[in-house]
Amino acid sequence: MNGAILTCTRCTKNNVFYKDQVYRCSIKQDESIEKEVDSSEYADKVLKRLIVTENPASELNGLKFATIADDTKEDNIPCFGNWLDYLIMI
Repeated sequence: MNGAILTCTRCTKNNVFYKDQVYRCSIKQDESIEKEVDSSEYADKVLKRLIVTENPASELNGLKFATIADDTKEDNIPCFGNWLDYLIMI
């Protein structure tokens, strides 16, 4: 549903040190999310909201359904911080 709280299991908001470089996470978490979840459970994670754009006609209780088309980086799926596996690949 639109506004669902998401995170990535492979990302971290902590600084990542790799090959003598520091990758800092500049992503800020939505303050409204911190009021909805126990943030201590996700201390090193950035929590963001899903933004549904592809299926505006389908709703339940005023919320739009997500579809497989809602998969565009930054439009639907926000950045969640540093992804160590990605840094290792580059």
